[in-house]
Amino acid sequence: MDSQHLVPELALIEELPEHWKSRFEKALYMLYESLEQSPALAWEEIAISCAISPHHFHRVFRAVFNEAPGQYLRRLRLQTVVEKLIYTSDSITDIAVGSGFSSSQALAKALKRELNTSAKAIRKLRERDSYDYLDELYNKLGHPTSQSHKTMESQIVEQLNTELRTYPERHLPSKRFSIPEFEKIMDEPGDEEFEVIVATDVEQLNNCFDDITVHVGEEFTSAFRANLAIAAGKYLCCKTNISTDVGYYAVWNELYRRAVLEGYELCEQGYTVEYLRNASTKLPYGMEIELQLPVEDVDG
Repeated sequence: MDSQHLVPELALIEELPEHWKSRFEKALYMLYESLEQSPALAWEEIAISCAISPHHFHRVFRAVFNEAPGQYLRRLRLQTVVEKLIYTSDSITDIAVGSGFSSSQALAKALKRELNTSAKAIRKLRERDSYDYLDELYNKLGHPTSQSHKTMESQIVEQLNTELRTYPERHLPSKRFSIPEFEKIMDEPGDEEFEVIVATDVEQLNNCFDDITVHVGEEFTSAFRANLAIAAGKYLCCKTNISTDVGYYAVWNELYRRAVLEGYELCEQGYTVEYLRNASTKLPYGMEIELQLPVEDVDG
């Protein structure tokens, strides 16, 4: 199964002439690199570094990406903030400064203005057993389109290729982590290629966020070497490249939706399986993921 890009920026710059494409690839790289800098690098400086006048850069950027450079940077910083509030126990002040805001007060104003919420409210959401709040937050943080009610991520996943596969029983030598523990490991810097397999008990998906544990290993192997057995069964699968949690949740939501449309329901005794691979792109974001959703016929 071929991998599809769920990175809005990559899709949008494909529409540019080649000489503009290379410049905006560099600009996007620099914008991403500046996200955690405080004070952040001004987009005008980035434009000049890419041999584009600030006026022309602003005009083309807004036309291509459906938002101004400053809006783009603020949205990406808020994505980072939401992820850190949910996945880490870092202080709100540290998260604010580490995400490019001048202070926790500046972050508070941005959260209220853009998401109509607060850092403390987002952090408390991890104690809930309903994930509708994530859909609401990520819908506000998705890449904007000309249609105000839709994000670019939600448009792209409508074209997602899925495939129904049947797997035999699989065995995984694994370690168990809470989701925040695993996210901390994944966020550690490193340039080496990696591939990990993450298996999550479907029954745990109804738990509070902090109470979900995942099994993490590198490859399936023989039963005697493994500590986790994943039962044989049907899986609805897809493979894509993502850059943010917005894309990650959009893919999962679409996979669930496709399963229902194709006459399946979630296998409650199964495990979701994720292959995570660092993706090689010219831009400083992108992880290839293959998702496998355990399903069974509605009639059993």
